[in-house]
Amino acid sequence: MMVLGGGGYTLRNVARCWANETGVLLDVEMTNEIPENAGESQYLPFFEPEFTLRPDLPKRADNHNTKEFLSAIRQEIIENLRQVKGAPSVQMIPIPEDLLDVDVALCRPELGDEERPKDYEETNVTYSGVEA
Repeated sequence: MMVLGGGGYTLRNVARCWANETGVLLDVEMTNEIPENAGESQYLPFFEPEFTLRPDLPKRADNHNTKEFLSAIRQEIIENLRQVKGAPSVQMIPIPEDLLDVDVALCRPELGDEERPKDYEETNVTYSGVEA
């Protein structure tokens, strides 16, 4: 499972947000009180001054999103995702040992020039053909 944050949090509230979200993801009921054994935690100051997971905050904005608006956004996202091609996959099957000549595939130096693949490159040779 991959969980991504949406951003837009204040520094004070991001610790609360992720503590709460982790509880939801793990299906654990989170109490509102911060445990006493968190006293030495470096993150404890982020829960000040209430030291609670869900402090009473004044409501700053009303939710003016209608169900129709949210449904339209959801539908557009689904349509966009439908157009995204899936990542290519590699079949995990055994490769027969006699499928290729190992000496040719590994470009072993004991092979003659006529036996090497056409795309074989000498090491320490630049594209101009001059040794480096």
